[in-house]
Amino acid sequence: MFYGSKWELNPTTAFYDWLYINALNQNKQYHHELLSYQAFTDIEFNPEKSINCQAYSVAMFVALAKNDMLGVLKDKEAFLGLYQKYKIDNTTKYHKELKQTSLL
Repeated sequence: MFYGSKWELNPTTAFYDWLYINALNQNKQYHHELLSYQAFTDIEFNPEKSINCQAYSVAMFVALAKNDMLGVLKDKEAFLGLYQKYKIDNTTKYHKELKQTSLL
């Protein structure tokens, strides 16, 4: 439970992404600089050891901001709908499948 809202375990990274994006959204002093970038990386992220990636969350924030969709953060179900609509999956299993198909 988080502020009276229960978050399921799937999509796997949804709660982390939502929390991180909300924190960025509340800190407007970072918006201008973040929106000036087109790509992000996290040199500490290891898909063999974790599933949450700060660079991925920041990229989602920028995508939502540039598409005037930050309002989706107010509605948990709308935010989760993005994962289904765009097939967002940042899990180790997904990365392994991409490696096996030579896409990553």
